[in-house]
Amino acid sequence: MQHLKEITGFDKATEWILKEQGLTTSAHVEGLPPMGASPDGLLEVEYRSGSQSWKHSVIVEYKSLFPYVLAGQGESTPGAEDMYKYAPFKKFPVLLPATCYAQMQLGMLMTCTSKCIFMQYSVETTGVRVVPFSPEWAAAMETWVRRFWSMYYARQVVPPSNFGHLINDTEYSSFLALTRRLCESAPVVKVLQSAKGLDGRLFV
Repeated sequence: MQHLKEITGFDKATEWILKEQGLTTSAHVEGLPPMGASPDGLLEVEYRSGSQSWKHSVIVEYKSLFPYVLAGQGESTPGAEDMYKYAPFKKFPVLLPATCYAQMQLGMLMTCTSKCIFMQYSVETTGVRVVPFSPEWAAAMETWVRRFWSMYYARQVVPPSNFGHLINDTEYSSFLALTRRLCESAPVVKVLQSAKGLDGRLFV
């Protein structure tokens, strides 16, 4: 917890409460079509100064990298299963994955928070990023969600599987470029060593 206090800048907070967060919908956010998000946690910090106090909340997202690699294909032998081997040195990509970024932005929008602590666990280490809420990205995302809602869900039409028709869409390309730029602006700010179990093996 001390590491998170330093990373988030909340080291002077007088109280820290980490809550499990379930599904939060857009029902309380005026103007949004039905949608929702379920951050892994909600960190609430409280400051006190004399008789005054104030609170600040951030969401927490945690991703764990699958610590095994495929060692053999089971398809070569009928009925055989694929074989995997332990690979604790697998690394997360340097660039924040766009899918994770979208998940965090939606989580912040649904919970009305302005910051996300994003932790990527890769067996030996845990990389920590602090991702701020982007009103610019949220506004662009809302445009595409509304289109999806009106074109497919409201009409009960199955959407295309790969959305290939958007490849040459200039507005969509700009949205992707914005997403990449914002992903690049959220580097790992702290690397924590992973804990070991009672048998001395790193947690998987």
